[in-house]
Amino acid sequence: MTFSVFKWRFAGVHGDLDKLNTVVKNVSLMTRQNYDVILTSHLHHLTIDEENKTLVVSNPSLMGTDDLAEKMRKNSYAA
Repeated sequence: MTFSVFKWRFAGVHGDLDKLNTVVKNVSLMTRQNYDVILTSHLHHLTIDEENKTLVVSNPSLMGTDDLAEKMRKNSYAA
């Protein structure tokens, strides 16, 4: 997904197909756009980083642990 808030450009991905160290490059190349913030999840822990002036925020989990997360041996609180 992509959206704007004021003049900030956002992209959002689930995160299962992207690594945090390549998501900025991959999403920008795929969409041919540059973003101020890329939002991702799937990793079940909070990570905030910046690459080439793009903030990358990985949300811990929107709903906490579910059956799939337990099968992958992941655990997290809803955040």
